[in-house]
Amino acid sequence: MLRILLIIIYLSYYQTESVQIEYPANQHIVERIRTDINSIDPIFRYYIIPREIQFHADALKDRLPFFLKCKGSKNSINFTVPTTAIDHLSLNMNYDSYTITATLRRNQLRPELVGRYTCLEIINDKRSETSAHVFIQDGTSVFTKTLYPKVFQHTGIHFFNLPCQATSWYPRMSCPMSTDSRRCKLRECNPKERQVNELKCNTPICDGQDICIPVYYTPSDLQSSKVFFDPQIGFALENPTIPKTLTEFICKSDYAPNQISKIPFDSFDPDYVQIHQSSLNIVPDEILRLSCEIQYGTKVGRKIPNIFWFEDIHNLNLIANETEKPSFNVFTQIYSQNSSITLRGFKLNQTYRFYCVRVSEQGVYSRSVDITCVDKPSLDLEITSPVSDTPDEVSYGSHSSYEISIFTVPRSKILIEITRNGLSLANDKRFELKLASDNENQYYEYTLTIYNITFEDETDIKITAKSSASEKTKIIKPNVTGNPVGQFSFISNDIPRIIPWRDEYEKNKLNIYSYGIYERESYRIVCTVRHRADIARPLNVFIHDIQCSIENCLSDIIDRTCKSSSNPRLLLTKANRINNFQTEFVSIESQIIDNPSIGHQYICCYEQNGLIMLAKSLTALARNRNMFTVRKPEFSLVTGDTLTYRCESHDLIYDDLRIIYDDGLFTYKRNRFDAEWRSLETNQPKQTDIKWLTPTSEHIRDTIIEVETSPLRKIGKNGFLQCMASSKRPDVVPNINDTYIIHVDDPVPLRFKNNLQTVEKIERKAGTNVEFDCLYDGRPQPKIKWLKGKLPLSNDDSTLQIRDNNG
Repeated sequence: MLRILLIIIYLSYYQTESVQIEYPANQHIVERIRTDINSIDPIFRYYIIPREIQFHADALKDRLPFFLKCKGSKNSINFTVPTTAIDHLSLNMNYDSYTITATLRRNQLRPELVGRYTCLEIINDKRSETSAHVFIQDGTSVFTKTLYPKVFQHTGIHFFNLPCQATSWYPRMSCPMSTDSRRCKLRECNPKERQVNELKCNTPICDGQDICIPVYYTPSDLQSSKVFFDPQIGFALENPTIPKTLTEFICKSDYAPNQISKIPFDSFDPDYVQIHQSSLNIVPDEILRLSCEIQYGTKVGRKIPNIFWFEDIHNLNLIANETEKPSFNVFTQIYSQNSSITLRGFKLNQTYRFYCVRVSEQGVYSRSVDITCVDKPSLDLEITSPVSDTPDEVSYGSHSSYEISIFTVPRSKILIEITRNGLSLANDKRFELKLASDNENQYYEYTLTIYNITFEDETDIKITAKSSASEKTKIIKPNVTGNPVGQFSFISNDIPRIIPWRDEYEKNKLNIYSYGIYERESYRIVCTVRHRADIARPLNVFIHDIQCSIENCLSDIIDRTCKSSSNPRLLLTKANRINNFQTEFVSIESQIIDNPSIGHQYICCYEQNGLIMLAKSLTALARNRNMFTVRKPEFSLVTGDTLTYRCESHDLIYDDLRIIYDDGLFTYKRNRFDAEWRSLETNQPKQTDIKWLTPTSEHIRDTIIEVETSPLRKIGKNGFLQCMASSKRPDVVPNINDTYIIHVDDPVPLRFKNNLQTVEKIERKAGTNVEFDCLYDGRPQPKIKWLKGKLPLSNDDSTLQIRDNNG
């Protein structure tokens, strides 16, 4: 790959090139080929150009005919100059001599001209190029800029670059001084001369010795493993410790103390290098695939970073790798790029180290991974509870979380099984297992959350992790704290089974339930108490029955307690023990509600070392069990259908109803007692083709709105209808709404797509899944019912998942 070769190979300047860079013949222009390349860390050879050309300011005494020339053999040549030099040079192409000539615009040798110049030619897909680094010795400046572009912190830092490039090739980190003071002497400058040219005044004159300008940076206490300086690239610090509070670096020289070059520093840039695991254990016959990711923001320069794998960070022993193209996240404005290598042939008891290296104009950054070859497989399983000070302690009704860590040798996919009393909990919706991270199929992190934890969960939960070679099991046992809790339900004498109370407001700590009783319906109250298995028996539980007016039932019950109830009717109950964790208390006498203006408040209380309020409930005469209900089409809509939408709310809980109608173009609103529709945006009266009905009843205290459209003709989405009910106490019982999307299709005859034979018996191991498919075509969308025997199945069963996957 060409871009790999550009990093690890530099062009030899001793071979004949088809392109050349020339400079004018002038005694004040000096060229040198560096002979110290082999003594420099190989990682920096990508940045340093062996050929250097230095222009002295005196070269301008005789007007220079040109600055540099790029000469080739065809018209396909290209001359690249530093971006800072573009405004100070004129580039002209001579098509007869295949030459691009760079001339000075203002006959000035400025620090902006310092940098890499590259002459390039591509002929028949063969690339030929040569480069030279130009210095400007103006006698006054040390660094090319007084303010450099901001540098950023990166994870995986190896060599951190402070880009204080020098204007001449004389600066060094330490300058050897002659022991013979007669060979070196300082110039005698008056204050004015020193102010004009402090560098010239402070640089000693040494016979037979090269000029040397000492340079350094601050802060100097960055604890670097190694510090490297070269005039072409500035400072490079190996693995420095950079405080996040640092805002800038400063490069300076004591020969020019008033010349300070600042480098702003940003420690919060998203650029980083990340190997998904810093260490691995493998077995001898294992094939290993390592991956590495770099990220960089849009702040990087024109040259994007490169990513490579090396076995030795200093000697750059390149490993063949697969590097993906960068991907850009438009939301975060960050690029990411991945590279991976595949390794095999590991030897027992040997340790290996590989580096993922990010090479950019900012510097060299790397992450290493240590690989140890071991003799036998293993699997480590750790389970911790990060949210509790006391292990496994959790309050009733809350969520309990556990962090699961798995380390496996050899690398393998992991199967986790969660069981209780020998039964799998994989289909229990309260148990949620999520994979947090998977590092190279060796180190896994999972999060197990148990939602709405109950006293029944105080049993051993077995967690088993299985790899391709090993298996390990650990047990967690939640310690559930808190008082017993209660939940209301009721038994209608017309239906010989318990009807659960709606628990729509479970997030409300007051736990107020509400339901409707039909006319002339006889019912009994049930308070189901959930408690610890070792609770003292018999339980002292009793139920208060207080009559209330429909207008004030909700507000009155909010602050009511087991002690504050005045003259309550105490229901006689019978206790039924369901299991070790549940006991239900059922009222012995039946009740009937015959007054639509009167409701009933029920309070379930438990007494043991004080009164504890377990649950509250409200009931009244109603058309249905719910205090808010919507009737809408049971099937999907097809052309020609008329849509009827009916919304009901009971005065026990809600004050008013509002209908929102969107016809696909405009949106309208109308409350129960409004005489007309109004625009939702402007509140201006509007005409619609919607029929509006508000039926009433003398026996039921509720509010009803029924709307009906004209026949639907347009195929596709036709807007929506929405019903909104305003709660009397939204701070306790929230407002509620329902939205029906109006979507119209062409009719399609109903037919089954699979003709399944009747299966009399299916045998499966306990804890495994069984799937059934019902495939069909048809519009309107039919209503699907699954039956077990003669009873319908419901999603309320935590062991069932009923999904619509038709089409």
